[in-house]
Amino acid sequence: ITALRIHRYGDPTQEPTTLGAIRDRDLTSEAVKKTVRAMVELKLMLQFHAIPVYAPQIARLAEEATGTTVIVDHMCRAGQGTEEQWQAVER
Repeated sequence: ITALRIHRYGDPTQEPTTLGAIRDRDLTSEAVKKTVRAMVELKLMLQFHAIPVYAPQIARLAEEATGTTVIVDHMCRAGQGTEEQWQAVER
């Protein structure tokens, strides 16, 4: 295993999931932050497959992931976001 992929491309108005595959979790939750810290400790990469609306949350997690590689898969599926959201992806 070299990486963990977290999916977050569900409707942001829907409640995040808490069970099953790591899909549509609350990216601000302590559980996700704990996972990021574990990835850093294990020296594993962290990959996000998300839509642009979540770019700011991913950026905050990436700041906490110092020492590991953070991959933003598909450039946050930029075609699905607004211009403002895309600018957040670019930042």
